[in-house]
Amino acid sequence: MREREIIFIRYRKGLRAGCLEEDLGAKVKVAVEKSRSFTVPRENIVLATGRIAATQGELDRFLREVGERAAEVDLRDVWELVKEESTALSFRDLAELCVPQQPSEIDYAAVLWHLHSDACLFFEPREESFAALAPDDVEARRGRQARQQAEALEEEGFLAWLEGKSPAPAPADFTARQRDWLARLRGFVIEGDESPLAGKAKALIAPVISAGSDVRRILLRKLVERGIFEEHEHLECLRLEVPVEFSGAAAAEAAAFDPLGPEVLEGRVDLRELPVFSVDDATTADIDDAFSLVRADAGWSLGIHITDLAEAVLSGSALDETAQQRVCSLYFPERKIPMLPPALSERSGSLQEGEDRVAISLIVDLDPELRPVESRFVRSIIRSRHRLTYDQVNAILGGESHALSEPLGVLDRLAASLLEGRLAAGAPQIDRPDLEIRFGEEGSIEIEVKQRDTPADRLVAELMILYNVVAARLCRDLSLPAIYRTQPAVSGTPPDDALHPVLRRHLLLKAAAPTDLSLVPAPHRMLGVEIYSQFSSPLRRAIDLVLQRQLAHHLRSGRPLYAAEEITMILHHAEERLKELRRLEPDRVRYWLLKHLEGSIHKTLHGVLLEPGDRQALVELLEYPIRASLQGGSDGRPGDLLELRLAHVDAWSGTIRVRRA
Repeated sequence: MREREIIFIRYRKGLRAGCLEEDLGAKVKVAVEKSRSFTVPRENIVLATGRIAATQGELDRFLREVGERAAEVDLRDVWELVKEESTALSFRDLAELCVPQQPSEIDYAAVLWHLHSDACLFFEPREESFAALAPDDVEARRGRQARQQAEALEEEGFLAWLEGKSPAPAPADFTARQRDWLARLRGFVIEGDESPLAGKAKALIAPVISAGSDVRRILLRKLVERGIFEEHEHLECLRLEVPVEFSGAAAAEAAAFDPLGPEVLEGRVDLRELPVFSVDDATTADIDDAFSLVRADAGWSLGIHITDLAEAVLSGSALDETAQQRVCSLYFPERKIPMLPPALSERSGSLQEGEDRVAISLIVDLDPELRPVESRFVRSIIRSRHRLTYDQVNAILGGESHALSEPLGVLDRLAASLLEGRLAAGAPQIDRPDLEIRFGEEGSIEIEVKQRDTPADRLVAELMILYNVVAARLCRDLSLPAIYRTQPAVSGTPPDDALHPVLRRHLLLKAAAPTDLSLVPAPHRMLGVEIYSQFSSPLRRAIDLVLQRQLAHHLRSGRPLYAAEEITMILHHAEERLKELRRLEPDRVRYWLLKHLEGSIHKTLHGVLLEPGDRQALVELLEYPIRASLQGGSDGRPGDLLELRLAHVDAWSGTIRVRRA
């Protein structure tokens, strides 16, 4: 054999072809591709063709010719001739019986290639020879080959559909196998490499999407074009299997609830004469809290009213199962996924203006200096007189005349006093603006940065904290099993108040320990309260709903509804699901902001340096409350103000990079 001679070898129970690269005596080194070779024993050589391939191109051309001839090989007549014989034949014997004239080396190679291919119906390898198959085995192979050919045609049609080529089947006309392939591709797009079928999905689409590209992203685009996904499909919701539709049973229970039914109203205190009002965003439909404040003999009477769902969502009902499964409502810029059906969460269970609704009301007696004197929870019936927005409340507190001007002014002072008390107890003040994202005509994205440290925001926040603290304290004092939210104090020395507010917030959040859910009451240091739980959003959070049922049952009967063991089970399920869901809302806001910024590359922005670095640094933009990577790094000091330009934005990966202007 000569160097670069084309040879065929046995390799890992198969047949490979390549060029002799080096004769090592007992072994040979064979080059099978431009930059790939391996060493095998000399006895593994099956055929030396005598052909020299000086280049990879010459080897490829030779093998193409062999493959074309192998596809034309038909050994049926030879099989008919020898099928009764028990003696196995070599590939050379079979080639000489198959080819009319004296076979050439390429004929020998073609027959050898055919015998090792799936197309061979009549013979099977026996060590270094080939034996004729029995007729039944031939029929079995023919059936298998027919199935493989049918699958190949199905795959060809499926990939033609994926590429948008015509003719191609529509998904409605897919075979069972094609539907399975589509499910495999959907799973890979949704879960990425975590999908158990990711490898098979990549292998399936390898003919149309090269392995070196961003396969998952390109596949998503193709499936969007084919109508399988929406253009801005929320893949993380699909990955976490967030339910969107409600079961028929849950929807029926929600529609059937009558907030004014006699069994619902029994034993309630009628508070409909109070000037109750709610404060929410203009678009909010699921209103679960409202307030009232009236003069009393010795000061003021404060009412914090939370919609009562205890009779609407009974323990063990379809609605209860729905709430436990969903855990919370999810609010995304493009849609809302409510925990409970809209018939309940936006209508009969929502504290709508002018409508009679049932509530669990906290009544707090305040002295003339607005210090709490006494408090009590009552099952009540209320009617909201005013549906206010945060902007309206801020305008009223700024001097705009309104029927609620006096009570809102008093509540503003009360909120300031409550906040001052929490800050004195060690609560850090962290004000982080919100991004409000709206969609204009033709899909345009409109961004508004809303400050959440306004008087209206403070008023609502402090009254909600007060309600939850008093409810948690009641459960502790009466030994009612409950779920408490706890958090230790910020570790280390708190950041200096003189730091830039953005840097100070970053340091505080970085140093803060995560909140914990526990059946054991303990302080919530970040809020500056000695005990805390969440009862105030039963429309939106399953834990609040469960705790409200516990409180409502106690108010009716003097006994708890749930034992500690039942609360523990509810806690463990909710805690695990909340960990999965907690990033959905902020990540979706980030996605839409980045989509908005993708069209603003090179735009000048300003930022605060949070973490310096040699090659990369972390900054937070001032125009938008979002963090970005600073290319080239910075050796400045944390808190430095920087003028920046957008360098790269990619909503798909969630990355944003800036550079110095």
